Amino acid sequence: MSIKINTGTILPFVMFAVLMAVAAIFTYLGKKGKTFELRKLAAIEAIDDGIGRAVEMGKPILFDFTSRAQLAGAYQLETMCTMSALQYIMAQSAKLGANLIVMLTEATQVPLVADMGRTVYSSEGKPGGFTEANIRYHIGSNAKAVKRDCVMDLQPATLFAIGPQSGTDFHYLEGGMEQGVFQVGGTARALASAFFVVCCDYSLIMEEEFVAGAYLSKDPDLLCTVAGGDAIRYGLFALIIMGSILSLVRITTLSDILKR
Repeated sequence: MSIKINTGTILPFVMFAVLMAVAAIFTYLGKKGKTFELRKLAAIEAIDDGIGRAVEMGKPILFDFTSRAQLAGAYQLETMCTMSALQYIMAQSAKLGANLIVMLTEATQVPLVADMGRTVYSSEGKPGGFTEANIRYHIGSNAKAVKRDCVMDLQPATLFAIGPQSGTDFHYLEGGMEQGVFQVGGTARALASAFFVVCCDYSLIMEEEFVAGAYLSKDPDLLCTVAGGDAIRYGLFALIIMGSILSLVRITTLSDILKR
């Protein structure tokens, strides 16, 4: 019995196998503790600038732990980036003596953030530096408006909004703009990215959020994941460039292979 392979199915299978192999290799490297150097984005540098600004001005820092942040479901990866950014900001705030306030809108987030704050501040030699007073819990249908009021009342020096956001969660960023707050934001959601670009001084656009999460956490698994994604992109770019050059000189070898 002969096996018939339809035309145009070999390439997708080969590409899938190559992509899985690259992913497996970089996952293995991450498990072995291999790390890669990532380019420091302007928005990442702005995080330290924002913390220093708050210390110099003697005003608080606001961090919005977004309502869509969750450790399971579609926003799990983004939430991990949010937690990496928050953990870094907590550590830097503890070192420099900045007053960090975290805004929450989900009850399940309260113990998570509280425990993280106690752990980070204790590791920096300041136990008790992060308490329930550093958490602002807003609940209900008016949570978005309350967050805006919180920004207007506290008049922070810096506001961080990193994580999964929808296109209707930006009222408080507008309030920050009116108050002259230094704002750094980022989301992997394409529709929401435009609002960050308009409202924030520095923005992490889409996949840059994952790069920031890996950079700030220094986690080998995350660093290798980002590096693996870049390796796949470089391979695809090389294939496109090679095909373009060959087509210009009318060599159809590559195109014939891709049609199989």
